Amino acid sequence: MQHPVSWRPNSDGSKLIGHMILKKDLRDSIGGSSAHILGLKVTGGITMESGRLGAIVEKVKEGSIADVIGRIRRGDEILEWNSRGLIDKTYDEVHEVIADSKIDSQVELVVSRAIGGGGGSRRSSSTPGGGAGGSKNYLSIRSKDYRRPSVTVTSPTSPDPTRSSRFGPVDQAKIQLKVYFDPVGHQLTVTVMSAVDLPPSSRHGLPNPFAKLCLLPDRSEKWKRRTRTLQQTRDPSWNQTCVFAPIRLSEIRTRILQVTIWDCDRTGKCDYLGEASIELSTHPLDDEPEWHYLTWDVRTLFNYHLKDFLLYFMVSLIAAKVELVH
Repeated sequence: MQHPVSWRPNSDGSKLIGHMILKKDLRDSIGGSSAHILGLKVTGGITMESGRLGAIVEKVKEGSIADVIGRIRRGDEILEWNSRGLIDKTYDEVHEVIADSKIDSQVELVVSRAIGGGGGSRRSSSTPGGGAGGSKNYLSIRSKDYRRPSVTVTSPTSPDPTRSSRFGPVDQAKIQLKVYFDPVGHQLTVTVMSAVDLPPSSRHGLPNPFAKLCLLPDRSEKWKRRTRTLQQTRDPSWNQTCVFAPIRLSEIRTRILQVTIWDCDRTGKCDYLGEASIELSTHPLDDEPEWHYLTWDVRTLFNYHLKDFLLYFMVSLIAAKVELVH
């Protein structure tokens, strides 16, 4: 099986440009995306130093086709995927391009790597509470600079009326998770490690945060979990593991892990602080800690208050019927 691969300097000698055709081993597909089969994790919508968006290689599996054959490294920028340009594409657009190649037997890539550095010319980012780099991966499902109109979240119940979008980043708020699949016990374990820079409470300053987990699209109680509530902190450290079982890998690859963060006061009233949605069809299940930016989705807030409204409506209806009887 031949894999044509070439790496050459560009015209000014500042970058290496790789052009390659990587043939996939379809025995490793099992519900994974093209990037997963090749041994890559690619994140789109990353802001580069020039200000444009790029698709960056966040992880390369050791011994994979991308590693051994393509010589692709973490930090490389994917310029083209099967002749489709990824420059200035958002996270969702890059994901769609990669997903479209799932059934293809091979993938043609054009890759850029800065000469003299470990990867592309992306903006540097540091792990929360520490310096740049370190042993922990600093990744995001939706980057801070993801180009979608945002919603102000200082008061979650009062979104900015001048903005029409239902979605948006939650300032610098992030959550760290580990996701692992046990093929023997058919268990999916999600460890909610910590969060940083959560929004302050709208009522009592520092929030009392807890996390809810759900394996979408099924919203039944079987696929819901939650962490304990921590008191008065914007930087909670839960280190709590939630187990979903029994579940097979083929089913996991059809799910989205939704993690929502809430602030609860002593009366039991809760405020929505943000969420992270992780597509398990492409996400590595290797128990590696990863950071995810929180976003804000008004649909989650609506569904939460809809329950209160329906309960209030039912109680009022019953009270009205009782009054009519008397």
